[in-house]
Amino acid sequence: MSFRDDYGTKITELVLSEYEKLSAKGRPVTRSNGAKEGTIVAAVIASDTRTDKHSILTITTGVKSTPNDELARSKGKILHDCHAEILALRGFNRLLLEHIKRSMEGIESNLIHNTPNGFEWNNELELTLFISKLPCGELSMSLLEEMKCEDENSLTFEEDDNQQYITPEIKTILRGRCNFNKRNYVRTKPGRIDSKATYSKSCSDKLYIRHKTSVLNSLTSYMMPTPLYISNYVIPNINSHQIEEMNLYFNRPMDLHSSARRLYIHTSHYKFGDDLSPETPPSSMSALKILFNDNDIQEEQILNGVKNGYYTKASKPLRKNCESKVSRYSLWSLFITMHREFKDLTYLEFKRRYCAERAELIRSIKSSLSSDGWLSTAEDDCQLP
Repeated sequence: MSFRDDYGTKITELVLSEYEKLSAKGRPVTRSNGAKEGTIVAAVIASDTRTDKHSILTITTGVKSTPNDELARSKGKILHDCHAEILALRGFNRLLLEHIKRSMEGIESNLIHNTPNGFEWNNELELTLFISKLPCGELSMSLLEEMKCEDENSLTFEEDDNQQYITPEIKTILRGRCNFNKRNYVRTKPGRIDSKATYSKSCSDKLYIRHKTSVLNSLTSYMMPTPLYISNYVIPNINSHQIEEMNLYFNRPMDLHSSARRLYIHTSHYKFGDDLSPETPPSSMSALKILFNDNDIQEEQILNGVKNGYYTKASKPLRKNCESKVSRYSLWSLFITMHREFKDLTYLEFKRRYCAERAELIRSIKSSLSSDGWLSTAEDDCQLP
């Protein structure tokens, strides 16, 4: 577990340069009252171990998540979690599905290759996840403590005060950043205590689960049976103590998942101009950019979990074509173009029948993270017409 500052600097420069190319529609603005919004930027990068060439595959921004009570009408079309690092990984899985589809059509891919046992990742490429700030949840608690954070969203509660829990029956899951001095707890989004509750878990928790399982989702793992992992994290302006905390966090011995996996944590010394801070209001907009190749770059802006311009109030039905490219519905639709034999199944029926082993591993990890039980987001199924 080491740290190579030159690598962190290279990746930071690459990502922040690409960030400047994002459409202004998906970036923070200055509000009418003069307040400058902030956001978080994340990116998935493929690094060629032979040539030291680094290619951005997805770049995203975002700090929002969807309240659980707004998912009843989703049918796979509303994104539950628009935090930048989670969007970046969803975009990466979309990119993989596209590469698989094109490979099946005879178009060569530099990322994957076909084998008798399914598609495989090009093992000469390492995956890096860049995040402009420490992930929300456990990994950012020490930062809040160092800052002596005293805002209304970081309140300290007594153990018997149920305000800190989504449900009082599960005391190993805390809401947002309250009681930031408590460690080794699962936390939910958002950080604000006065916001509508979501059951989306913190980015720290989600990234831990992916570190122990794979960055592949149920659809890509079905077509790529070998797990795929992030090798490097790059987070600017973190100190050696925070790097050590990340290494300890990701490699905690947890029952069956105790094996250590090589992971490098890097940093750099760059100021991100649109950085989110306690003084900046968070941008409501998220940006998603997927770079399939130099001639095929797809970009969209997301507001309230759907494409910008398509949102309707919760009392109304969703608009046609509102779904993002990385929504559950869109990914399922793309998957079905390659596996027509599943077209009569719903997304969740497919997962239950064909992804049971993966689901059991995830359940086991969740149990080790929260001994009192787990709170899942509202069931969000979809089926093609």
